[in-house]
Amino acid sequence: MSRCGWENQRVVIVGSGLAGSRASTALRKAGFSGHITIIDGDGDADHDRPPLTKGLLKGTQREADIRFARADKPTADAFIAKTVVASSMRERRLFLDDDSTIRFDGLIIASGLRPKRLSHGMGSADVPSVRTLRDAQRLRATLMKGRGRSVVIGAGYIGTEVAAAARSRGWQVDLLARTAQPLEHALGRPVGQYIGDIHYRHGVNLMPECTVTEVARTSDGFRVDVDGRRSLDAELVVAAVGSLPNVDWLAGDDVLIDDGVRTDSRLRVLDRSGKQWTAVVAAGDVVRWPHPLFPVETVRVEHWSNAAEQAASAARVLLSELDGREHPAQHDPVPTFWSDQYDQKILAVGMPHLADRVAIAEGSPASGRFVAVYTLNDYLVGAVGVGSASSLARHRRVIAEEGAAIRAGTLSPGPGPGH
Repeated sequence: MSRCGWENQRVVIVGSGLAGSRASTALRKAGFSGHITIIDGDGDADHDRPPLTKGLLKGTQREADIRFARADKPTADAFIAKTVVASSMRERRLFLDDDSTIRFDGLIIASGLRPKRLSHGMGSADVPSVRTLRDAQRLRATLMKGRGRSVVIGAGYIGTEVAAAARSRGWQVDLLARTAQPLEHALGRPVGQYIGDIHYRHGVNLMPECTVTEVARTSDGFRVDVDGRRSLDAELVVAAVGSLPNVDWLAGDDVLIDDGVRTDSRLRVLDRSGKQWTAVVAAGDVVRWPHPLFPVETVRVEHWSNAAEQAASAARVLLSELDGREHPAQHDPVPTFWSDQYDQKILAVGMPHLADRVAIAEGSPASGRFVAVYTLNDYLVGAVGVGSASSLARHRRVIAEEGAAIRAGTLSPGPGPGH
């Protein structure tokens, strides 16, 4: 179809977070003149999520500071504040929670994540998590009311940042981790120990390798039972036990679901037989795709930079399908992300969580300035550093260059820099 037919076409974007908003903007920048509709049951998603557990909780940023800049605001013709409950790719229709339907010519799935809840029967309804702006506002209001005892369940990115924010406001904090160190699954033991030491120095009671067996309401707060042997009393409990892709609405359709929406390397959504649906793409945290630069079958990445970059790629691919043009290149950027732990900014590139080996390549954690490198079968997959931004940029280039060379068959996997 030629571009002159775009004005008669409708693109629907499910999700109004960063990926959905950036995709809408990318469509318009590319000249799409048709109708864009964004559907999202959360009517207040036009903001960046990383600051929710960083500056917003600590009080160094306001709501206005984290709203999307004008360039990132969606350029849609219509916003529908409803929830998509089902889909039919074959009929090109979406079904909403008010029993209405909407037709699409092109579809961008950017439905994001939702927080995992504590196990059934553990008082989960009363235990907040931090995923939305409203979640962060409620938690901030609680932290500002006074200083008491808090329990943070989960020591990943969100859990450690919530713990840091609570300590900065004078709360006592018990930080419960299932691993030996915070963020161990994501960043490995050496960096996890470094993060754990930071929390110890700031007065956090880190409880490693423990399991919460019950959370119960009491007259003045909560009781958290740990490993069935120890109880913690707290005025505040926060659950930070991970997240799940928002894919329930696709479950009854012919869409391949595997801890996210499965796509090909160009972000085209697959049916259950592995074939691409025409003009149906996905972007952001919800996507599981075969990344051309990493030696694993598929990956799903939950970071800001990935959502932003995938949105642009998905929009280009969608327009190529609507227009009948040759598809753009595979989606293969090297992710970058960061975490604020008190006054420490921990920078990362690549996918450290894939590694089977981690080593300190530069400096030392004891000095507060270091770079850790991550390999999988001697293949460089990531790097993490503190006070080493230029070195991280170099490692990111190496991951991209070596990954492309290995995929092209001109280089065998081998030790990366610092090995």
